[in-house]
Amino acid sequence: MRTSECLPQVMAIESIKSVVGKAVPVPGADVDTDRIIPARFLKCVTFDDLAEGMFYDERFEQDGSSKNHPIDNPDYAGASVMVVGPNFGCGY
Repeated sequence: MRTSECLPQVMAIESIKSVVGKAVPVPGADVDTDRIIPARFLKCVTFDDLAEGMFYDERFEQDGSSKNHPIDNPDYAGASVMVVGPNFGCGY
């Protein structure tokens, strides 16, 4: 048996040529997954309830008042694309 026969088959994925949608900037580099969705919000069974926790600690003070994060800016309401910095979603 040749080594290549033991390797999993890899499907070619077409490259993304463009992304269309309203964008919201998310500032910062090295934004790790715990900042994107804090662990205390990961108790849901489906993805439907995750939006409430998105960047929660970045968006709100401990008393619940807004930190004026771009995601909460009415100019970006309905955004479907995030413009992020380098190393976004790292898992430190």
